[in-house]
Amino acid sequence: MTLIWYLCQGKIGNLRYISVICELLNKQKVAPIMMEIIISIICISCAWLLWGIADKRGLNTFFWAVMGAVFGPFAIPFVFLTKDKSTDSRESQN
Repeated sequence: MTLIWYLCQGKIGNLRYISVICELLNKQKVAPIMMEIIISIICISCAWLLWGIADKRGLNTFFWAVMGAVFGPFAIPFVFLTKDKSTDSRESQN
């Protein structure tokens, strides 16, 4: 955060595009929208990731995709703490 502040103050370099970025960040409507977009991308990515992990482990894919969308990266460790059902079904068949 301090690097951005220094850039906006002109203390590091005097590139023209930095002042344009700082003007956009200072507007109240741009920063919240960008933050929402970034958070949405992270949550969708986590939902996709958890769906894939749950599918490989034999877990409920819909449940884990929803957990990934709601809790984001905080749900990732919990999918690994659940019991792997795909190995259980393989062991019972042998």
